[in-house]
This record gives sequence, C-alpha cells and structure tokens, in this order.
Amino acid sequence: MEEIFYKTFLKTTDPYTDYSALASFEVIFCIFVNLFFYTGAYYILMKLFGFPKKMMQVVIGLVVIMILGYIGRLARVKSMYNVLLETHRDEAESHEMATTQLRNAYFTWYFLS
Repeated sequence: MEEIFYKTFLKTTDPYTDYSALASFEVIFCIFVNLFFYTGAYYILMKLFGFPKKMMQVVIGLVVIMILGYIGRLARVKSMYNVLLETHRDEAESHEMATTQLRNAYFTWYFLS
C-alpha cells in the first residue's frame, strides 16, 4: 500500500503530469485512505475531548480540501516549472528544480500521498 502512496506523490508532483491524471484510481484511493485516518482522528478527539459531533461536515470539508489540494499542488509545480523555463533554463533543469523544491516542501509525515 505504501507504494501506491509514494507513486501517487511522485505523479502529482511532476509538472509533466496532466490534470486528468488526478481522476485516477490511485488518487481517489489515497483520498479515501486519508479520509479514513483523518475522520478516525476526529472521532477520537470527539470522544476524548467532546468535540462537536459534526462528522458529515468534517467528511465533506476534508474531501473538498483534499481534492483542491491535489489540484493546487499540481498547479503549483506546473507554475514553478514554467517560471523556471522563462528564466532561460532548459527543460530538464527546470523539471528537476521544480520537482525537487516542491517534493521537499510536501514530503512530511502527515501527507500520506
């Protein structure tokens, strides 16, 4: 399962990836796994600390945030790549710099993919 997360991370942080790839099984699967863990954490907080019982709002909010997050992350790496191309770098160098910068920023323990 970890392979799916890492492959999805690499695919969604590559400026050559088309936006239509975000509708793939892997991305949708990662959204559901993240949703499971985050709603589980909210449920635990709800039981332990009396958080308000707004599970449906939390689920809808998380799904929207994650979908927009994948789109935003891919848009960000594409814009970084385009800016680097405009600064007279070649395609390979621009690709390497954009993916390295973005992946270093997003590769954290709380992002599963």
